[in-house]
Amino acid sequence: MKGINQIWEKDGYTLRPIRPEDGDAYWEQGFGVDAEVDRLTGSRSDFTREEVMAHFQRCLTAEDRADFLIIGPDGRILGESVINEIDREARCANFRIALFRSDSCGKGIGSWAARLTRDYAFETLGLHRLELDVFSFNPRAVRAYEKAGFRREGVRREAVPDGAGYGDDILMAILEDEWRELKKAERPPQDRGPKPVVGRAGGKTLAQAALLADELFPGHAPGELLAEWEALSPSECAVFLATQDGAPVGFAQCQLRRDYVEGTETSPVGYLEAIYVRTGFRRRGAATALLSACEDWARARGCVEFASDCELGNTDSAAFHLAAGFAEANRIVCFTKRLRGGRYNGDRDL
Repeated sequence: MKGINQIWEKDGYTLRPIRPEDGDAYWEQGFGVDAEVDRLTGSRSDFTREEVMAHFQRCLTAEDRADFLIIGPDGRILGESVINEIDREARCANFRIALFRSDSCGKGIGSWAARLTRDYAFETLGLHRLELDVFSFNPRAVRAYEKAGFRREGVRREAVPDGAGYGDDILMAILEDEWRELKKAERPPQDRGPKPVVGRAGGKTLAQAALLADELFPGHAPGELLAEWEALSPSECAVFLATQDGAPVGFAQCQLRRDYVEGTETSPVGYLEAIYVRTGFRRRGAATALLSACEDWARARGCVEFASDCELGNTDSAAFHLAAGFAEANRIVCFTKRLRGGRYNGDRDL
């Protein structure tokens, strides 16, 4: 695509649009250099120079795509980040990103480029939807996309040959409204006075935290939540209170879960049961400080994983979790039914 002027830089790395003079380096530094990258991205290893250069020339002028290169501090091309298949009427497009060498992975370069390209899609191109697919045997890429706000929409089971077996093709996307909520959560907190102070709640401060919990979970009898917390073992559960100028403004509850937690591999797992900051005191760092206190508590008890959940329709909570470094593990719908012949409240048959 012509007319792209944006250039981004961070710690010596650059993300910029492709240029006519990049052709030779694109071929030499981007193709046939890492068999594992080819496997994880589904790229062929037998492209000819003529095929690559013809593709590159099309990318320079095509109006249905925007191609960016990731440049290292030494000037070498490390990868590419691409918005393609742009449908301007439907305001949607496909997204893909690749680092050409395995030794470039795990440094945050790809995540940085993915977020910037995502923002370009919505801010500059005005898209409503950005979608992608990623292979199940590339979990690092899945996590990076999830952190960038992409959500799983479906799976093409065993659709990708991988050696002697098959992998799944995971379909993901992010919508315009989801991106806006995510950007709100990514913005630095505004300077609105002193930073909140966070400490573990107990006694009087536990009661103050319980009053905040009543705001988050209305409908409980007075003192009900406080009684539940007081009955929990302090070695298995912790409540933290955030105050500002001595006034309680937020709380978080965390505990150890020893049963299976979706998306985790160890036990016990630290789990964020609830987090809440009063309206008017948000975007000052209170939620981040509360989450950090919960993570430190879980880490001190030997946990190496930390998890949480939110309801499907709670986009604000989902954006907070993604901005805080969580990766979406799964989406479920829960069901219940009453059993015939059972007892209901101990007083009648159903």
